[in-house]
Amino acid sequence: RLKLVEENRSSLFFFLLFLRFFPMTPNWFLNITCPVLNIPLSIFFFSVLIGLIPYNFICVRTGSVLSQLSSLDDIFSWGTLAQLLAIALMALLPGALIKHYGSAHLKLDGVTSNGTGQDRKSR
Repeated sequence: RLKLVEENRSSLFFFLLFLRFFPMTPNWFLNITCPVLNIPLSIFFFSVLIGLIPYNFICVRTGSVLSQLSSLDDIFSWGTLAQLLAIALMALLPGALIKHYGSAHLKLDGVTSNGTGQDRKSR
């Protein structure tokens, strides 16, 4: 795995940024594995700084919208639904952009989506 990190050193920032944007990646896992994989501190720092902005914005904005509700009926107003939909769409945008523009720069020759090599024979 360290070989993949070294081969992708030029796009490492965007890969870490993608992992921070992707909602199912646990941040604690990234925080623990970055030093083990010898990720430079500057790349780690800026990927955390930039990568958590959308998540924090979404949490704060959603909390703001929900704090203005006075009853459960307010959830289904057109204004509230539009704001929550806009927040959800904005959450998808960074991940989609990084997936579209970042995958062309990663060198994952011989590696399938589950991390195993393609030269393994199927059983």
